[in-house]
Amino acid sequence: MNMKRTFWIFSLIVLLGMALGAQENLKVIGSLPNNPCLQPAQAAQPPVMTPEQLLLNLKNEQFTGEPYDFNFEDTNLSDAIRFLGRITGLRFAFSDSALGVKLTCELMQIPWDKALSIFLKSNRLWVYILTSNGVTYLFVDCR
Repeated sequence: MNMKRTFWIFSLIVLLGMALGAQENLKVIGSLPNNPCLQPAQAAQPPVMTPEQLLLNLKNEQFTGEPYDFNFEDTNLSDAIRFLGRITGLRFAFSDSALGVKLTCELMQIPWDKALSIFLKSNRLWVYILTSNGVTYLFVDCR
């Protein structure tokens, strides 16, 4: 099955799930087969911090995450943030308006939560907590 068809089938399943009980109309971005950049964090990995703690750290600009090198060139911002989800165990979802935003950066040895702050601020995006069907997401949206 090609990637485009798989994406549309996945989108339909997500939309059906939302129609059956989700409180918000959102687009949840999930993993697509045969694309290692889009695979979710392993289920056994607990989040390095709670979504509430991350939002507090972003608000107060107190960054405590592990340092990483980030080198992205003309990358979809949603892919870069999903990468952060893989290394932290946090779940991210994106509004339609936040998709398609491109990112180019080279950040060396900075905390991952500071990188997230830079990604969000430089693209005029914000993040808030959304719980849907008992699953908590950090929802990325335009300001």
